[in-house]
Amino acid sequence: MAQFPCSTLLRRPQVEALTGLKRATIYQRMTDGLLPRPVKVGVRVSGWPAREITAVNEALIRGASDDQIRTLVSDLVAQRARQEPGPTANLVSTHRCGLKGLLGLALTETATTDMGRASR
Repeated sequence: MAQFPCSTLLRRPQVEALTGLKRATIYQRMTDGLLPRPVKVGVRVSGWPAREITAVNEALIRGASDDQIRTLVSDLVAQRARQEPGPTANLVSTHRCGLKGLLGLALTETATTDMGRASR
C-alpha cells in the first residue's frame, strides 16, 4: 500500500482515486465546503495536501455529518497558515497523514513491480 509523506501534494487524479469521486463532484464538494481547496504551487499546477484528503476520508468513514466535515475542512485550511517550515514531522498537529491501507491504493507495489521489470 502507498504511504505518502505528510507534505505530499496530490494531483486531482490521485484525489479521485482516494475519494472515489469524479472531477465535477470534487469541485462541487469544494464549493460546499466539504473538501479543501488545493494549494497553488505554480501558474498551472495545484495539489491537495495528502493529510487533508486523508482527514476528510477518515471523517466520512467515521460517519461525520456534513457540518462536522465543514468544520474539519475549515480547521485543516486554517492549519496551513500556522505551519512552520521544517521536517515533515512538524507539519502535522494531531492527525496521522499516512494513506496506508486507504481505499486499496497500491501505487508503491506498482512502481516496485515496474522497476523490477526494468532491471531484468
